[in-house]
Amino acid sequence: MAYPPGTDFAGFTLDRVLGTGGMGTVYLARHPRLPRWDALKLLSPELSHDPDFRRRFEQEADLAAGLDHRNIVAVHDRGCDRDQLWIDMQYVQGIDCSEALEQYGPMPAEQALRIVTEVGKGLDYAHRMGLLHRDVKPANILLAESSDPEEPGRVLLSDFGVAKAVDAGHRLTSTGNFVATLAYAAPEQIQAWPLDHRVDVYALGCVLYELLTGTVPFPGNSQFETMHAHLNTAPPRPSEWVPSLPRAIDDVVATAMAKDRDQRFGSCRDLTTAAWAALRPAPAPMAVTAPVAVTLAAPVHPVPPGPTATPPTTAPVLPGPAAWPPNVPPPSAWPPSAWPPSAWPPSAWPPSAWPPNSAPPASRRRARGVAARLGTAVVVLATVGTAFAVPSDSRLTTSATAEQDPMPLPASAALPDSHVVVVLEADDNLDLYVVDVASRAVVRRLTDDGGSDRAPSLSPDRRTILYLRGTNGASTLRVTATDGEGDRPLFAQPVEGCPDMGRPSWNPVDPEVLVLACTDGAERALRLVTLDGEVMHTLDVGGMYPFDPTFSPDGKTILYSASGIAHSGGGALYTIAADGSGEPIRLTDGAPGADGGPTWSPTGEQIAFRRRVDNGTRAGNFEIFVINVDGSDPRVLAADPAQDSGPAWSPDGAQIMFMSERMGAGRGSTNHVFVMNSDGTELTLLLRETGGSFGYAPAWGPR
Repeated sequence: MAYPPGTDFAGFTLDRVLGTGGMGTVYLARHPRLPRWDALKLLSPELSHDPDFRRRFEQEADLAAGLDHRNIVAVHDRGCDRDQLWIDMQYVQGIDCSEALEQYGPMPAEQALRIVTEVGKGLDYAHRMGLLHRDVKPANILLAESSDPEEPGRVLLSDFGVAKAVDAGHRLTSTGNFVATLAYAAPEQIQAWPLDHRVDVYALGCVLYELLTGTVPFPGNSQFETMHAHLNTAPPRPSEWVPSLPRAIDDVVATAMAKDRDQRFGSCRDLTTAAWAALRPAPAPMAVTAPVAVTLAAPVHPVPPGPTATPPTTAPVLPGPAAWPPNVPPPSAWPPSAWPPSAWPPSAWPPSAWPPNSAPPASRRRARGVAARLGTAVVVLATVGTAFAVPSDSRLTTSATAEQDPMPLPASAALPDSHVVVVLEADDNLDLYVVDVASRAVVRRLTDDGGSDRAPSLSPDRRTILYLRGTNGASTLRVTATDGEGDRPLFAQPVEGCPDMGRPSWNPVDPEVLVLACTDGAERALRLVTLDGEVMHTLDVGGMYPFDPTFSPDGKTILYSASGIAHSGGGALYTIAADGSGEPIRLTDGAPGADGGPTWSPTGEQIAFRRRVDNGTRAGNFEIFVINVDGSDPRVLAADPAQDSGPAWSPDGAQIMFMSERMGAGRGSTNHVFVMNSDGTELTLLLRETGGSFGYAPAWGPR
């Protein structure tokens, strides 16, 4: 029996029921202290009294609360009141994909892929955090309304209450049971085998098929038929339901739903990248220019080292430009005015906007209904998802055309750990090269342009490179695969408030996020941006000019150098929380230009940087230093009177690479690449360069 409106429960004021399920009831509830409405899930008394279930519930809620991603519904709190378990979640206004399919039928291919892409981002993040979802389905994918009429809605994945740690030593359910909806269950779930992240890849492939066709992949008339199909029947071909779809999309679904998980995509990003390529093949890559000659040198000898909240109203929504794949800005065909928070016209999604032959026949709708009933029947410990409300007159809308094709990041095979990306100068031009540290050979030339290419940054998976190209005094952030293919600008439009930026850094925990040092007139800040240029957070650095920001290995802290003088290239070293909480923490007392180019060791226990040491000359002397993460115990590595710069840790943290003028004629006209052990021993000259590109840091491991 539901509690009446106005009931006080665990300090929350219950307003109305949002949904019910086998585990309990979800209420719209006013937060006891904040002017906010939450979704409060109250577990049934029978479950709350079960000690084993109570333990699992608390464990799963704690795991879900550790997730922080724009595409995952947040878990705020949990507890027990009146001997009844409860969990407090983010309230999302909008509709879910299951309801959208019931009302409007299958989606245009681009719309389906945008939604699956956003869900895939959240899943990949959760997998990197060691969590599985295990119940990915349209009913758990929310199309959320934006509170700002000028901003698009979002796609969020709900119901991580059934998530579990990948490395957990025990199952969360009894032997022979599984937590999933049968219509989207991978073969290993049905067979009660140990699970890994590819169980969610399989389910996401099922979701992609359903969004494209309007029906589940295996709409059997019984539980046995559906299970048998997941285990033995080849994945269905979406182009047989929707002839307008390219045949290549059939292969994408088949790979995602492979019976053998070793044959599936390795990540959700791989799935969505392949899907976009199938829908709109990428243009032919640019030609790769042969490398220029670089003189190699023998090793040198080692050198010593508020107000009351008002209940929200709901309005129909559709994920907009924010749901596009990485690096694709909203085309002008989809202006902000096309995403109002209310009053969609009745003809917002007319049949003429659907792909040819894609209108859902009555049999297809019946298939979805049968599968949904079967799936509900076999769910073990099925939870009530994060609540949302759907108005009876809601409409989805989409643009029939787009001015620019969405394209994923260019990526190729991962660079081996012995390969490093360096900046070399030939014919008065700076370009990027891949060098093998083991053989000291130039593997390939990545760029060949009249601009100055510098500041490379490797993606965490070592498949993609970001870098800056300087042309006529302006810098552009570009992206290329590690084999030099697919080179293009990262952002189609400048990042808001960041007309002048420095070297970027990837978040190693969430590679969809970068940190940029931005200067916009008098404003100076660090900005966390998505790969499509959306500013997520702006970090206040106290009016200083920030340089060379870099994420810690756990993605929670940003390290940077800063001073009060523009273009000084450094100053003191600081850290700041990536979520913007707290003030910057000063690690060193460097004057403007003194300390710069900081980078974390792969373990996060040390920081390498270059420091200017006054030796009586105008230029001074730059040395490679290492300190502890609290700024203590500074020590110089491989001291020399020449200028050293741009330290970079090897992926295993055993070595440090840097650029130096120490071997040049007059010790100041050329720049060479050196590598040494992380304690400064066994210094080796890797490359002797013929140009003069001093100070351009290489990219070896994450930074």
